Amino acid sequence: MARIDRSTLRCVGRAVPAVALTAALTVAAVVSEDARIDPACLLADQRAGYIADERAPLAGAPMPDDEAQAAVERATDAEELGYVPGQIVVVYEEDATSSDRREAAEELGAEEVGQTVEVEAGSVVSLDIAEDMTVDDAVQAARESSAVKYALPNYVAETFDDVVATETSFTTAAGDDCVADQWHLPFVKAPQAWEALASCGEALEPVKVAVVDTGASLSHPDLTAVVNRDRSIEVVWADATSLASWTGLPLRGDGYTNGGAAVSEFTSHGTHVSGIAAAQAGNGGVLGVASGGETSYANELVDLVVIDAFSLLASNGKPNATLQDIVYALDHARQSECRVVNMSLGFVSDDADLAQFFDELCRGLTEKDDMLLVCAAGNSNARTKNYPAACDAALGVISISERTAVGSSSLTFRRPFWRGSDVLRSSFSNYGSWCDVSAPGESILSTYVRSGVTDGYATMSGTSMASPVVAGIAAMVRAAHPSLSATEVKELLCLTATDLYKAGKDEQTGYGAVDAEAAVQRALALRQGATEQAPPAPETNPAGPEADAAPAPPAPEVEPSPSPAPETPSSPAPSTPAPATKRPQQSSESQAGAATKAPAAAQAPAAPAKASKPTVRKAARPTLRAMRRGFKVSWRKVSGKVSGYQVQYALDKKFKKSPKIKTLSKGKKSLTVKKLKAKKRYYVRVRAYYRQDGQKYYGKWSPARSVVTKK
Repeated sequence: MARIDRSTLRCVGRAVPAVALTAALTVAAVVSEDARIDPACLLADQRAGYIADERAPLAGAPMPDDEAQAAVERATDAEELGYVPGQIVVVYEEDATSSDRREAAEELGAEEVGQTVEVEAGSVVSLDIAEDMTVDDAVQAARESSAVKYALPNYVAETFDDVVATETSFTTAAGDDCVADQWHLPFVKAPQAWEALASCGEALEPVKVAVVDTGASLSHPDLTAVVNRDRSIEVVWADATSLASWTGLPLRGDGYTNGGAAVSEFTSHGTHVSGIAAAQAGNGGVLGVASGGETSYANELVDLVVIDAFSLLASNGKPNATLQDIVYALDHARQSECRVVNMSLGFVSDDADLAQFFDELCRGLTEKDDMLLVCAAGNSNARTKNYPAACDAALGVISISERTAVGSSSLTFRRPFWRGSDVLRSSFSNYGSWCDVSAPGESILSTYVRSGVTDGYATMSGTSMASPVVAGIAAMVRAAHPSLSATEVKELLCLTATDLYKAGKDEQTGYGAVDAEAAVQRALALRQGATEQAPPAPETNPAGPEADAAPAPPAPEVEPSPSPAPETPSSPAPSTPAPATKRPQQSSESQAGAATKAPAAAQAPAAPAKASKPTVRKAARPTLRAMRRGFKVSWRKVSGKVSGYQVQYALDKKFKKSPKIKTLSKGKKSLTVKKLKAKKRYYVRVRAYYRQDGQKYYGKWSPARSVVTKK
């Protein structure tokens, strides 16, 4: 009687659902037909807690192996796994040759498929991995290749919304009759910004704004004349089982998935987001933040490029966008010369390589391609980081709510995060030192399409709604002063924001609520030469990137309550919108510091104090080459302030078993380590340091790589 090793059974049971495991074990015949699980072994494992599902077969099940585990994974829905089975995303080093890439793929029993996307971080391509490999095994194997900079699962993104919306019927008579219910427009002073642009005396050009989402209804009266159909696309894998057919086709609407003939998902998320940013003015319905209202620049400020990046459909009917989809979408936005990109989506993961990849990707798009990336912070009511919103180069947006607009019955005001204000962080919104600004995101009225065919309007709530409010304002700023860089626009939006919780930046609201009027006036003043200096950067934490590990600011007076269902849309709350001249009400603590803040466009605010502690960038993952009783480690030069590098190596992943550190000068980019133990696996990582006033300041360690020494 054959026994299934308990460690094998334990590993498989942990990795996949028991029902799927049972199915895989049934089809994977890897032992003879009379093989049986030893009942004594099974009972012992049940008592030890290793068997999670008592429905697992007690007899007749074949023994699991790598192929069985891979089969189980491929049979599991991507939504459940959090990534697409059978695929990985690889980013090659800049100096990797075609033969290097081919060799790396062959080691996985795979070959490159689909299009290669060239970004600042490297060459991004997807691999269909071998049938007998799990995604985790493939990722770990790929990371061992010196040609590979990053190897990642093809993660699934979230849109931070629910699939249900409460619709509200409105007429389409002349004049935008729903504006009275769009409380976010007067709150951020969009009408005053429109007037400032119309009266500036400058010739303004439309700004290309990309919305990376689920698509948008092309028949909706508030979007049909706004969407740039020549550049808007739907990301498609014509054959969902192969990345080789991955491409972009002309956009057809909102809800089409992977080239399907009919609408297959009904969130209307992209339609709602697109309307918030740029819904048409003067034709009835609603107004977009950057619509221009009734001014001479009505519908002349934004050229909207909609990219449907949600190519997969989960078993629960929810659309999914993968990491590769998002990279492709951002590259299309770059090629379309979009200057503002809205992403009401994100990846929630503790994968350090994913965070590092997005940091490089966003920095390249911002600094090299001049694209401002505006991203939703997420709806978990937590400090949990969401990417790309948490990237330094991106603009992370928190959702806020106003009492008169959403009502005191809202959970936001029934369980406030701080006292004494009618403007609070929304109950569902993520927050933290990694977020930048805040914008209205609860009970936001915008365009909507029911069941993929019926156009109308509905309210939805979430950071997905707050993000396009900021994107619309950013577009107006770029129209007002086209010469400002993406980084300068981000700084200007932070500089002109209105304090809400505390003076300056705080983790509850970032720099505060965006102010369209102040931002546009400031941009126009800079353009017209009212001041010679570019907008100074908002005050940053002198601790730099390492500040994430520092203790959080003092908690609000009231402990945060459990969050409601994220972005669950509701009927428009009966409320009287705030007057157009009303600034968001401040807490008593923030009012004390508000008096020191210079009015936008009146004079240049005093530059913030210089950081006393220099910022040292994190090093990229090094490359390793095994040698006789040693190895050679190489790394890329770290940009910015660098005096030298440190290389650390050890026999364990946590660098606790006899770790060694070598310190090298600035000019060094490689190190050969000799006289080590033969045939031993060593883990290696690199960091940069900068010397100032006799002290050393260190950047973060790079992701580690491992190498097995030769005999």
